[in-house]
Amino acid sequence: MKYIIALLAVVLVAGCTSMGDIPTPPGAPEITPPVTPEAPEPPETPLDGSQVLTEPNQTEHLPPEGTPMVTITSPEAGEVLKSTTIGARVELTDFRLAGLVTGKENKENEGHIFATLDDKNKTSSVKTFAFSNVPKGEHTLTVELRNNDRTPLDPPVKASVSFTTE
Repeated sequence: MKYIIALLAVVLVAGCTSMGDIPTPPGAPEITPPVTPEAPEPPETPLDGSQVLTEPNQTEHLPPEGTPMVTITSPEAGEVLKSTTIGARVELTDFRLAGLVTGKENKENEGHIFATLDDKNKTSSVKTFAFSNVPKGEHTLTVELRNNDRTPLDPPVKASVSFTTE
């Protein structure tokens, strides 16, 4: 038992020695450890509304500027779908979806999507959503951008697409 403990102590001491103690053989290239650059300091800019905040831990934001637009990218006009569940996807321009503030104070160019498939309505705070139990036949999907308080934008911003299910 003493022999095993002595052997273990020798192995531990040998493992703790630095590679710097071993001389480089003649003619061998010097090996230097890589240098890790330091991350740059973030700029100290006041949050005075003149900048867009991009850090994930920042909770303040500025709404987009410009004229909001919505485009339905799926389903496509005239498309024939073989499902009773219809997935929809939209693209937005100059509009911010703000799911956590739906029903709250309005901010310009911020809110949610109000979608209508025939007589079914759905509110969404994401760019993809679905309608289930859609019967076979011709259908029209209309999406409208709404303010945080659920009122339509002024002027209204809408898009529609017609498609068929089999």
